[in-house]
Amino acid sequence: MLGARAAAAGESGPLVVGLLATSALDFHPLAARETLDPRELAREPFVWVADVDPVVGAFWTLDDHRPVGEPLRVGAHISGFEDMFAAVRAGQAVAAIPASVATGLPWPDLVVREVPGLAPATVALCRRPADRRPIIDAFAETVQTILAG
Repeated sequence: MLGARAAAAGESGPLVVGLLATSALDFHPLAARETLDPRELAREPFVWVADVDPVVGAFWTLDDHRPVGEPLRVGAHISGFEDMFAAVRAGQAVAAIPASVATGLPWPDLVVREVPGLAPATVALCRRPADRRPIIDAFAETVQTILAG
């Protein structure tokens, strides 16, 4: 973010989970498992955001867990969370999402499974240097407290 500074950064885990369809028509075979092997999940067709940063895209599509030389399989091109959930619910793709997003999903035809062995996502809070609103300061302090454990 141009003109922004990082107010807090840290890691937290488990932050990444697998998201799979379980509707009668599109029951994903991996959905029956309690946990997922990242190497197996990485070989599934993923959702993809056009023009995503390559490092970010590789992280969220589990690139490090795909066999060397095996290309990413894209099941659906998306532009946001709504598209992602629709694609997964339709059985077009799987997704790796933050665990915080996975809590309280309103669709009974989606399952979330832990994927042991994934690196935690890095969390950063950026803010404009001149933005000194009290609500922003309070939010930044809360984030730093949470990340400090």
